[in-house]
Amino acid sequence: MTWEEKPLTRPRVIITPEALATLKANLDRCPGKEQIVNFALLTGNAETALAEAKRAEHWLNELFRLMGRISYSHYRLTQSDYQVIYEAESALAHPAVTGELRERLRAKIAARCYMLANADYIPRGAAVHMGNPNMAINRYMGLPLYAQLIADHPMAKSWLDDAYVYTKWKTSYNVTAGGGTFRENPGYATYSPTIFLTTAAIALRNAGYDIDTFEPLKDIGRYFRDIETPVAPPMGIANMNRGHAKWLKGRHVRVLPAFGNGQHIAGGQTQMLLASLTARSDPAYAAEMMQSFYEDGGYLGTEMDLPFMWLYWNPDIAPKPMMRTDKLITGFGGVLRAHSTSPEETYAVLRNGYTQSHWNPDQGTLVFNSRGVCISPATGWGYNSMEQGICRDSRICFGEPLADHEHGRVDTNIVDYGSLPSMGYLLGQQTFRKEWDPTKTLTNNFDWSRQVMLLKSTRPDGPNYLVVRDTTQGASPMKRWWYQWFITKDTNITPIPGGVRATGIEKSDVKLDVRFLEPAEAKVGVKGLTNPPRGYEGWDFAQVSVPQEPDKGYFTVFYPSKGAEPGLGTTEKLAEGVVKITTPESVDYVFCAVENPVVFKDALVEINAYAGAVRIYPDRVLLVNASGQQGSVAYKGVKAEGIGPFEHVAAVSPAKTETVAAGRRLAPVARPEGEGMLITVDGTGGANAVVTGSGLKGWVLARGGKVTYAMTEGTGTVGYKGFYIKGEAPFVCVHEPGKVTLTADGRRRIFQMPIPEDLVPASLLPPKESLPENIKKALQGGWTNWPWAVDLKVDGVGGMQAGWYNGLMTIGLDDGKHIAVISPYTNPPVWKDNAYTRLLP
Repeated sequence: MTWEEKPLTRPRVIITPEALATLKANLDRCPGKEQIVNFALLTGNAETALAEAKRAEHWLNELFRLMGRISYSHYRLTQSDYQVIYEAESALAHPAVTGELRERLRAKIAARCYMLANADYIPRGAAVHMGNPNMAINRYMGLPLYAQLIADHPMAKSWLDDAYVYTKWKTSYNVTAGGGTFRENPGYATYSPTIFLTTAAIALRNAGYDIDTFEPLKDIGRYFRDIETPVAPPMGIANMNRGHAKWLKGRHVRVLPAFGNGQHIAGGQTQMLLASLTARSDPAYAAEMMQSFYEDGGYLGTEMDLPFMWLYWNPDIAPKPMMRTDKLITGFGGVLRAHSTSPEETYAVLRNGYTQSHWNPDQGTLVFNSRGVCISPATGWGYNSMEQGICRDSRICFGEPLADHEHGRVDTNIVDYGSLPSMGYLLGQQTFRKEWDPTKTLTNNFDWSRQVMLLKSTRPDGPNYLVVRDTTQGASPMKRWWYQWFITKDTNITPIPGGVRATGIEKSDVKLDVRFLEPAEAKVGVKGLTNPPRGYEGWDFAQVSVPQEPDKGYFTVFYPSKGAEPGLGTTEKLAEGVVKITTPESVDYVFCAVENPVVFKDALVEINAYAGAVRIYPDRVLLVNASGQQGSVAYKGVKAEGIGPFEHVAAVSPAKTETVAAGRRLAPVARPEGEGMLITVDGTGGANAVVTGSGLKGWVLARGGKVTYAMTEGTGTVGYKGFYIKGEAPFVCVHEPGKVTLTADGRRRIFQMPIPEDLVPASLLPPKESLPENIKKALQGGWTNWPWAVDLKVDGVGGMQAGWYNGLMTIGLDDGKHIAVISPYTNPPVWKDNAYTRLLP
């Protein structure tokens, strides 16, 4: 615990001497100036530094005292360590802190490093449950900061080397490829985990490690940027008079939406830290993160609002305005946007992903903001119970009016999408398992598909509206109930022809027309929330419900407007999957379907595609294929066809008929060569009795225990002898004993497949049928996976987040060419010994 102290450049953990000098020179610009102005690091005051040293020692003593009450780490341990970090950083940087006080402080910091690196204290990989994903991070991440404080210690390099590997692994394990979704809901992701991962990375960067270039860390900020709401007053914060929440009073800012057991998160603290981390290695990214920080309010908006966090604020980073766009986000769902730089931005979220830690079973929920207000909120409600007779979420209940559905299934994904100037599109699909049927009448599983289309105006105050279609695939002989929340009083929701109108949204002059094309005679119910949950006091909430018969669907239009503006015109269902909508700007033929394309023709338009629109304006016509699949859309003989998404501009009165090639060109996939059985797949599902699935075209080459699926085009499923892969071509998937390799080149996509027994042998687990009923229920509820996890490497980065549950797995791959390797789970390459020195696999 004692060693000869060697000269070290200080400060060195939170901030460097160069950065400190810059901060001092720009202190008047710092949003948190008043919280740090008297710090010894800034003033050089010796008395302050001595007081900081004594406080650091006091907190260290408290941490050691707790060792007598608990034998291993607490799930909020790093939060306690952070009571020490700044005080010790400042004290050790000051020449007045000398003698026994300095020696004791250094020795006790070393003791903390030994403890945090000890597998008995933090039993990594020892079959000891370390809690939800946030908790393991909160146990450990003090180590790299402590070790950098005493980098002259003989063990410091070993501690920092291990921390470098483990911090990267813990980041990638919690972050998806193809969107950056963190395993926790936004509230739980930001109360400490993403804060600690980033501050640990800054300490490691200051120690000379290249972790600031690690893309999964940067993906956290991209994910937050992509899901942030438009500017609005935050809600769901339990005590607006406590801590950081005081900053919110009277402010309208962007927030991370309040899903799951969380709340709205403002401030942008993680983004500010990520900007600091990457200021030199990726200045463009840092500038975007600093812009996000300021748009979120520009303050410390989490539980970790300790004053010293302002030392991470870097005045050299100039915010860079950015255009937020439509996004598919693996594990989360999808986001559609229009006019993201306007205070009247339109924003729609379809929560349709597998992440489950501290979430509620909200898959399928629709969130909607437009015209400067939140119309339909995220439905987390924190840990608060919902009133009797009201559904927690904005989704469909099957079988009973308030039936729950299975939580965290990995076959809950966005399976098709499109982002175009005039239209955004999401197709979310989830499997409803017969085991979850409250009526006990289902004989097979079925799928619920929710298609959300955002029709975009060229103006933020123009007709930016939603069309939503809900359908089921497979027999579903159960009644169903459609629910949607609105932020207004129940008395403000009144009948209009074909639907209802909600006025007074967020107590403003914004109104919303909701038209039901299916069912044609909707039986609308409205219930108000009489006692809003804690944190939502003062807000009005009402829920609209519509029952529907078995095997039937919904086709709904959400049209916002303001004040005396002309609203939605006529709406008419023309055919199955086709509606005609008249707005003050255009006449829109909007269409969507799931299993087979919409095939429709009248005097003006001709459609053979899965989702899109023909948008007829006074001066132009837009032919839109919003789906990523092959399709054609025509107006008065002018046809645009190709693989979407695409939109083509045609004349209102075309001079001639013509067919125009449009859309994407897919990356080529070669026919697999070599010995074995080669099967050509034509997408119909009937090409060969051995190959299952439909929708994809290409080849399957079976050679002993190795099977190659080379798919050239289409969207669907292809399988062979019990294994299958579901997704969008082009891709090549190779399944061989102990490994699945997936190579994809193109746009961001999600792939689903079963976990092969040669990856995670089911024989190593007790038969699922033998489990007690309460455990089976837990399995269905998503808390226990069956079988356990696999390891996912993407482009060589191991431990990436994937979804796995009940024998299935889902992975996302980002835009461009990527290689994913799925293999049996292994622990990170540090701490191979567990608490009892048994070597791990």
